[in-house]
Amino acid sequence: MAEFPAGRIGKRRRRPVMKQLFPLMGKIFLFCFIAFGIVTLPVTLIVSGIVLGEFIRRENVFILQYGWVVFVVLPVVAGILFGLPMALVLGILQYHHVRKIIKSGPINLSVKQSREMILPSDRIVEKCRAAIVESGAGILEKNSNRDAIAARSPSSWKSWSEDIRVEIADIGAGRSKIIVSSRPSVKTTLVDYGKNYENVERLCNLLKNP
Repeated sequence: MAEFPAGRIGKRRRRPVMKQLFPLMGKIFLFCFIAFGIVTLPVTLIVSGIVLGEFIRRENVFILQYGWVVFVVLPVVAGILFGLPMALVLGILQYHHVRKIIKSGPINLSVKQSREMILPSDRIVEKCRAAIVESGAGILEKNSNRDAIAARSPSSWKSWSEDIRVEIADIGAGRSKIIVSSRPSVKTTLVDYGKNYENVERLCNLLKNP
């Protein structure tokens, strides 16, 4: 049967969630801050150039000395004003969607998910391939062999697509260890609204109940 990490109970369960949520929000903020700052930089330069040009024409000494600050401050302020609400909204949405999927037990907000299972070795490769196809993912034949099956899920509103991998290892006594993993195809993805969690859970359920 599948091996899942033991969860904490009561109020103690909130601690690991917060330890995941705050770093996630920090990463989202940093990504949005940098991205938005870079995107708005040309606009900032144009606007600042127009404003500074007007003050230069009027020979405003203070602006001539300290006008360069505008080029630094405006992109920073724009990045903060965009990054903070995006981090808050996307972080909460990630938690909300994952919580809806899990319903009870420990929460894992990571976009990289993995599960281990012990199953009978009889026709295990065929069963794994059938489960992947039934889940809606497409098998990548050139990256697959008897020890590992690579697949990619179709794009959705939650994610562009996900890279799925099923590793098979014979452990003797007619049993095999199966490792099912799923991660975003786009490496910079920080939020997947629980899509990779859904992928591994669905595959595990299909393997346990073919």
